[in-house]
Amino acid sequence: MHLQPATRREIKRISTGVLLGSALMVAVFAVLGRFSWPVLWGALLGDTVAIGNFVFLGISVQKAAAAEELRGRQIMQFTYSLRMLIVVAALALSMAVEVFYWLTVLIPLLLPRITILVLQITGAYKPDKGANEVKGE
Repeated sequence: MHLQPATRREIKRISTGVLLGSALMVAVFAVLGRFSWPVLWGALLGDTVAIGNFVFLGISVQKAAAAEELRGRQIMQFTYSLRMLIVVAALALSMAVEVFYWLTVLIPLLLPRITILVLQITGAYKPDKGANEVKGE
């Protein structure tokens, strides 16, 4: 599926926010003298799941918008459940395997929402007027 320009732009913005926030988190751990490999591996897992979750959301929204109303609703419900299952699995993995520090997996999962909030507060978030329209694929 071809990603629409607005979707690609939002993915880039959220990815940047997640990566910057995660780098700041790792730096805080280093300053506090708590940096370790599990902190870094946890941050990488959290970043991957957070960004992947947002990409999957963008693709799902595009597919749902192109489908009939009932089918679109089903797509969104199914993909929401699948995305939450992936998030829970990543957190469970981080708690079960000592290679990851669970807190550094959890924090990046919160960063997309924080990034959106920061963009809204700073006025940098301006939705497209035609964002609700499905463009040719």
